[in-house]
Amino acid sequence: MSARATATTSAPSRPAPPNADTAPRARAPAYRQSGPQQRPQPARIAQAVDGPTRVAILIGRPSTCALAALRDIPHAWSGYDAMDDYPEFYSGRARRLCMNTERAIVRTVHTVVTSSTGLWNKFADASARRVMLRNGFSMTGLPPLGPRDTSAPAVFGYVGCISQWFDWSFVLNLAHTLPQARVRLVGPVHGRVPALPPNVELCPPCSHVDAIAHLRRFSVGIIPFVDTALTRAVDPIKYYAYRAMGLPIISTRFGDMRLSDRRQGVFFASSHQDFHDAALALTH
Repeated sequence: MSARATATTSAPSRPAPPNADTAPRARAPAYRQSGPQQRPQPARIAQAVDGPTRVAILIGRPSTCALAALRDIPHAWSGYDAMDDYPEFYSGRARRLCMNTERAIVRTVHTVVTSSTGLWNKFADASARRVMLRNGFSMTGLPPLGPRDTSAPAVFGYVGCISQWFDWSFVLNLAHTLPQARVRLVGPVHGRVPALPPNVELCPPCSHVDAIAHLRRFSVGIIPFVDTALTRAVDPIKYYAYRAMGLPIISTRFGDMRLSDRRQGVFFASSHQDFHDAALALTH
């Protein structure tokens, strides 16, 4: 058997990443600093994993603690799991620090795991050390798919974090175009919320089980992300969640969703006519 150690550290506060949806990835036990002013303590990490087992270090987020672990812990393998373009969460000095730390990690580890085309291209210098591991959604325990109630108003739903990458203009356009439909947004909200029409509902964060229940009541899944440097590196997990539940999707064009015109059940919308045409096609 092999032991896996992950190293993370405190960083500037930020909302959950765009890929933090209804099925967060499992994490191995991690060594964490208790505060931003503390220095990493690699001796504690080494003591925790010391023994006859082989050690692998998997880094899930750029940090000085992770660099210290790579330097000071004997290990047989190391990897960086790049799930987002982390420096793009920050600005100014914090962004430069995160970028430099990430570059040092990428130069050092054996393998760089990417989850999107944007991240694959970003780490081109890693060459043969790159591995593409696409996102997905576990279908274990999902309820059987059955016919949806078409007599009730259509529900255009979203489950996930709502932050700076969220396209409110998409939601408002959809709601105004289809006033008889419901637009239901489920998840934590970071930032200002515009004035919403009466057919838009904001629902609080919920458990994975409750999220599945929400998805069962949706008619269409929506992915309204703004096209930014951050979202260009995203292959959204909610795409896989929606499709696993048999939902058609209306999305903006960003990240790997740009490639989704080759996927069945995906429609792109940016104008009043786009929403009208897509809604008619998806709800009838």
